[in-house]
Amino acid sequence: MIRSGDDRGDMRMRALAVFACFVIASSTVGIFVGSFVEHHISSQLGLVVVLVWFFAGLVVSWIATVFVMDGSLNNFFAEREQIEAERKGREYMKRGAGA
Repeated sequence: MIRSGDDRGDMRMRALAVFACFVIASSTVGIFVGSFVEHHISSQLGLVVVLVWFFAGLVVSWIATVFVMDGSLNNFFAEREQIEAERKGREYMKRGAGA
């Protein structure tokens, strides 16, 4: 059965697609830069450049995905949602202890 009102699932899938696009783009650039370094300097340094570029691309892609999905980096670690969830949990525990 297909649900049409699942906004959270749609947002997660969109975020995954955006992240994948950023990773593919950064990896492609890293391969070209690494190939250039390999041909003009040394093959060992080219491998190091590709690996460093790939792992740095993962981090940068994650930050860029958060920026694209939220529009800013103000709530990067979802602190507001965590504080709200903790407040609701404390209220629930108070109600449960008094009953």
